Amino acid sequence: MAYNDIGELLTGDSNGNIIVWQKSTNRSTRTVYNAHDGGVFTICAMKDGTIVTGGGKDRRIVEWDSNLNKTGREAKVRIITILLK
Repeated sequence: MAYNDIGELLTGDSNGNIIVWQKSTNRSTRTVYNAHDGGVFTICAMKDGTIVTGGGKDRRIVEWDSNLNKTGREAKVRIITILLK
C-alpha cells in the first residue's frame, strides 16, 4: 500500500486490482481492474506523482501516471536461480 500525492490510499489485491481509497474515509473511490495478472505485490508512490506497481504472477513492474493510467513504461523481471555447492 502507498499514499499518493493527494493523500489517497492505494492498495493492491490478490486478483491484480489497484483500489483507491478516499482520504480520511473507509470508502473506495476507484478500482483499476486487472492491473496485473495475479496479485499486486508492491505499490510505490513517487515524488513526481507517478505510481510504480509490481505483480507476482506476471513478474512485471508497471509505471502509472497520477491518474492511474499506464504510461507505457514497464519491465518484465527475470528470475535467475543460482545453485551453490
